[in-house]
Amino acid sequence: MPEDNDRFSGLTEQTAELGCILTPQGVTLALAERWYEDGLHVIRSTEFDLIAEHEDPATVVDIFVDNLVDYALGLSELQVSGDITEHEQQTLALIAPRFYEAARQTDLENRRRRVRVHLRQRDQRTGHWRQQTQRANFTTLSPA
Repeated sequence: MPEDNDRFSGLTEQTAELGCILTPQGVTLALAERWYEDGLHVIRSTEFDLIAEHEDPATVVDIFVDNLVDYALGLSELQVSGDITEHEQQTLALIAPRFYEAARQTDLENRRRRVRVHLRQRDQRTGHWRQQTQRANFTTLSPA
């Protein structure tokens, strides 16, 4: 995607764009910054030690979210085992409510979707319904 690379080519680690990783429902999973370096799109959390890199700007968001899920699960396992440090506990306390809210919003959306699909099938027998997949995305923060 050359046009995407051109759009981000002026961003460097020193001039990184601040933003956040949002779920399709609008739940913030992480505050982050992004830039383009050596042919790679880079997203790094500004809240905890997490980074992702990839050639494709959409794929780097997916990788970041996957890494964040793994990180949260690892912190949770440390908490259960009693081997969690104070810093890790604080990070988990920051991340866990966000995942809870994302799961809650996803559940609500799934319930609404089932109702909409049911009503549409009932009211429009010849209508076609197509499920659309939505990805997490990076959203730029507005300057304060």
